[in-house]
Amino acid sequence: MNKKKNISIPLALMLLCVTWVSTTGIAVKNACGEKSTPPRAAPGETVRKTILYSYTLQNKTPFSQKEVIFATYAPVLKTSYQECIKVRASDDFELSRDELGNQIIKFRIGNLPPYATKIITINVTVNFHQHPSLVFDHTDSQFLVSEPFVESNKPEIVSLARKLKGKTSFDTASKIYIWISKNIKYAGYTRFERGALYCLKHKRGDCTEFADLFVALARANNIPARRMAGYICKEGPSIRTAGYHNWAEFYDQNKWHIADSTRKVFEEVKAGFYLATRIISPTDRSVCKFERFNINNKEIKVKMN
Repeated sequence: MNKKKNISIPLALMLLCVTWVSTTGIAVKNACGEKSTPPRAAPGETVRKTILYSYTLQNKTPFSQKEVIFATYAPVLKTSYQECIKVRASDDFELSRDELGNQIIKFRIGNLPPYATKIITINVTVNFHQHPSLVFDHTDSQFLVSEPFVESNKPEIVSLARKLKGKTSFDTASKIYIWISKNIKYAGYTRFERGALYCLKHKRGDCTEFADLFVALARANNIPARRMAGYICKEGPSIRTAGYHNWAEFYDQNKWHIADSTRKVFEEVKAGFYLATRIISPTDRSVCKFERFNINNKEIKVKMN
């Protein structure tokens, strides 16, 4: 039996609204639950893509696991490079988001029988931009502070930041990007984050440290900058674990610009190449309390397919 519930509320409260639709076992939610026309971009600069990703949940015990809840991220609602238009899934889900536009998809699976396996598939529609679009962001001030792994107030960071300061914020960000690209060695994936200061001292790191250092140097020059997490989307509609990536963005002229020294990408990107699933916030107000996915039962093994 199909069920549909629509919620209509004032525009000022749109970030809190959710519309639930369940049709033949497929759950669907769009951005804030209302039909809307996505923002227009200049011809040739916007690409609409449908992206698939799925997870396998497996109960490897001889006991039934009760009240299982699984959560993961949908694409960020809106950045300068993307707008999440619609979220669908193979199972009913709840969609929540924070002030940054981070979106969490929560599945209340219930009981998972002994040795049972469940696959959850997520289907999202996203508009991607080659060039950054305008985003009038009232949250940019929180991306100026020093925080764990982004030690923008440390003397070593401040000293280098002063040397890289340009005539404009954009010029400064460009110099920071170039310096990191030339002086920091990619050392391969490491499980634990080490931060900007470690990266500067040892001149090495993975994509996380590259992003940490860029953000720290930008903030030391009073440029709002933030760390991003998501996936590199290559050919085909699916994303995989191997495509998980961190990069940096800085805020200038009412736009967030990508700066990815790991992949040697600055500002202009191939539309649809970066799929942002998390804006890493220095505050406790974010809904993002986990890295890629979360399960409330340690007996359930989860992998991205």
